[in-house]
Amino acid sequence: AISHQRFKPAKRSIFNTSGASMSEFKLPISGREPAQRIQIGPYPLLEGLGLVMRNLFGPSVDNPVGITFAASGQVCNTIEPVLTLGVGGDVMMMFGRDWQIDSSLRDFFAPCDRVLLNMEGVITDQPKRGPDQKHDARIIPALAQLSDPSKTWLSLANNHSADFGHADCLSSMRQFEQAGYRCFGLQDSPYADLHPALRVVAATQWSNRPSQDLYWLDQTPEQHRRTDCFNLLFPHWSYEMECYPRVSAVAQMQQWLTQFDAVVGHHSHTPQPIALHTVQDARQQLAAYSLGDLCFGLGFKNWPALKHYPYGIVARVEIGRLTADPSRWAIGRLDWSFVDCAASADKRSFTSKLVAGIPYFR
Repeated sequence: AISHQRFKPAKRSIFNTSGASMSEFKLPISGREPAQRIQIGPYPLLEGLGLVMRNLFGPSVDNPVGITFAASGQVCNTIEPVLTLGVGGDVMMMFGRDWQIDSSLRDFFAPCDRVLLNMEGVITDQPKRGPDQKHDARIIPALAQLSDPSKTWLSLANNHSADFGHADCLSSMRQFEQAGYRCFGLQDSPYADLHPALRVVAATQWSNRPSQDLYWLDQTPEQHRRTDCFNLLFPHWSYEMECYPRVSAVAQMQQWLTQFDAVVGHHSHTPQPIALHTVQDARQQLAAYSLGDLCFGLGFKNWPALKHYPYGIVARVEIGRLTADPSRWAIGRLDWSFVDCAASADKRSFTSKLVAGIPYFR
């Protein structure tokens, strides 16, 4: 078991606008800015400049609300388990390099009945521009090393699914589905029933390019909850290169946990705490602020602007009905680990593996 007390900020850093107090935070959340505003990537100008500085000088480790990591291996609630769900972070572009899955990571997901990942970018032959994320067809068999495609769901609700336009987004989705994967997170598929006992709703706060395909967080994802099952929100949200959530993000998380049984987020590229919150009743609810990256083909640790991208978190949770109240759903045992996507000596391939710690947390 990993105790959160081990993970303390390694240093303080700047360029993190933590935002207003929780009482000042107003919903709904939206990154769809007016077209006339100056933007850097999906962000307004000042936010974009902050991201540039955090890439150059290192991720922010400001922790304004004092969020801590939950201990791995603990039983969060007493339940009658129905299924085990595995979740991972952003599947990023490999830039033509091979991606290998270490046996430690395969073994972690082996007990899982279902696996849930965020697929950044699309399979396309179009040329890459700037921060675009694209894959070649090798990403499909690479993913199959992690878990069987028939039990793996891919969320497309993120800021890179629209990088190459409508046609390539749909074409990429069809290629994954022909290989046995299930895709969701678009306007006509905002949710997926991974199991009769589990519904996942996926939505994004950001898109690098205008898109009518994506399902957005300001479209009230709670409307897609299903009765008599476990409801999980899988949002692509908040800000990049920050190791802890802002005040506004914690407020948003608390609000979501009054509507969903758990929230597992992504987008920050650096991992953020996988925590437990008790919001509206006696249950301990999973609040994973961001799982970071599962892989990235330029995460060289001696390259200043890119060395922050090889790290992520994977988690495994039991889901079932509360023993004391079978009308309610909750998580039981929680296991998680940091992940390092490490380059080979010749820099021609990367291998994702479980690790005990990463640079940002002691």
